[in-house]
Amino acid sequence: MREFLRPFEQIANLCGMKYLEPFILHSARNSDDETILKHAQAYRDLIKRETNG
Repeated sequence: MREFLRPFEQIANLCGMKYLEPFILHSARNSDDETILKHAQAYRDLIKRETNG
């Protein structure tokens, strides 16, 4: 996935943006609500850490 998204990383760099590693939940369509909620909370925490630090 990282290689697939490399062009987005380069665009972010050109625009002076901070590019974060892909945050992926594989098989999201088959995940239960608890798994999705935990993943969403982890993503929220990552964004907070990266924007406040």
